[in-house]
Amino acid sequence: MTESRLSDPRNVGYSEFIARLRGNSFVETTPIQGGADNQLQGFMFHPCGSLLRLDPGAAVASDYLRVEEEEVPRDGIELKRSFNYARDAQGRGLLWIGRSKVTGCGEGSSGLKFDVVSRGKV
Repeated sequence: MTESRLSDPRNVGYSEFIARLRGNSFVETTPIQGGADNQLQGFMFHPCGSLLRLDPGAAVASDYLRVEEEEVPRDGIELKRSFNYARDAQGRGLLWIGRSKVTGCGEGSSGLKFDVVSRGKV
């Protein structure tokens, strides 16, 4: 959206949202592209949590892990980080943080069907 459109009073909420995006350290912006009347800018969101971070103390833009596209099936994936607790043979409690990846719920089905013939009631 061009700067003139962002300054339009009708777009105040949207303008504030874009300003917050540009001000966050975990959001990386792409250069503005397009003509004067149709400008586009992309935003990439880096993870803030520790699930996809190698070093939580490092800068967000330089320290992040990626989930490669070929690792994500059509059904999607769900990444989980959970606390695990167990007891060893001597009865001592052990607590650790585990990470797991499971298949998502899928795209869903709308129930839309084509080329279906069914017999009506007589």
